[in-house]
Amino acid sequence: MKRLIPLFLILFFSAFANAQHCPFDGMAILVVQLVDQETGEEIQHARISVCDTAGNVVLNWDKKPLVFVRNPQKTEPDWDYYNFEKIRYSFAEDHFILPLPYGFKNQELYLKVESALGQFETKLIPLQAENYFALHNNIGDWTELYNRDESPEVPFDQLIRIEVKR
Repeated sequence: MKRLIPLFLILFFSAFANAQHCPFDGMAILVVQLVDQETGEEIQHARISVCDTAGNVVLNWDKKPLVFVRNPQKTEPDWDYYNFEKIRYSFAEDHFILPLPYGFKNQELYLKVESALGQFETKLIPLQAENYFALHNNIGDWTELYNRDESPEVPFDQLIRIEVKR
């Protein structure tokens, strides 16, 4: 019996060692800049989503479609662990963002870019593993985000620039 107690304690505490300690564990972000091919002006109104090879929008773990949003002007005070789109990411400027689980980088996925105002034709662009920017270890102490308007400045070179012809 005395030998079982240490074994039980080891198993009990190892379960906690593998738990998620930070909301950014296993999370990445995609950042898209959509521009007019001729003028170089940034296009503000579009629907950008992640889709499979058949063009179907992919669902996240919570059954919500993987659809990009504009990077907010500042971090909303009511953001919580699973509302990453409410955080202002300083490195994403005013571009489109999509926080998502890092595991999606291992799948054959595409960006589906659709005009919200009928200005251009729909485009499918293959996603590459290097497009995913890991949030864990790149944002800093996540608890500080509750007291900030945006994330700290970090080196960032994974911007996906998409040019469309109007």
